[in-house]
Amino acid sequence: MADRARLVELLGSRKWGLYRSGQKEYTTSFRSLLPKGRKDFKEVADNIFKAQGHCRVLDVGGEGEFIRTLGNAEGAAITLTDQRSTYMDPTKDDNNHILLIEGEMLAHSPWAKAKEFLLERNPSAQGFDLVIARPMFGWSLTPKEGEYYGPELQYVVLSRMWNLLTPGRSMYAELPVPESDYLNHTRPYGLGVTRIQASLALFLPSPGFLYSV
Repeated sequence: MADRARLVELLGSRKWGLYRSGQKEYTTSFRSLLPKGRKDFKEVADNIFKAQGHCRVLDVGGEGEFIRTLGNAEGAAITLTDQRSTYMDPTKDDNNHILLIEGEMLAHSPWAKAKEFLLERNPSAQGFDLVIARPMFGWSLTPKEGEYYGPELQYVVLSRMWNLLTPGRSMYAELPVPESDYLNHTRPYGLGVTRIQASLALFLPSPGFLYSV
């Protein structure tokens, strides 16, 4: 495993916030994947909100700051530990319909809680309007296969994200690359697809589905 301090140094130089990353940091990672004419995720969320009166977001591997900084959005975030009490009043999230779910993203329970939240907000909801994963070191906590962080396990996470996505909406995921590439020059890869495209993209990414960000 690469030295954590070295990864922090390299990724920090790309302005990749390690903790409490908001929509600005997420936009930096996924800028090339944003819908045409949208400069950041706040504009994406505002557009969804204006069209239907709500924007529900699922943030996988985040601490909820992405959802908070979108403005009009509500949603759920799956994170390994809830550290909000060290920097904010958690009841603010409750008041804004933001649920922080503690749990391992490979376990079933966090995803079930995310779905429960969704259906509590709207029993007829087909899914979240925006699903995103930018877990930073989260992938490094999963079992490894060769130099990658368990491709089959990444597929499990991406599949669960897809299953909680409203048809026609987009999901975004930051995927790891071999450790040696982190330490040299290759950037992590981002996957940006709509649910309609996802079934193909997850099995066999083709030009236009998988981007270097």
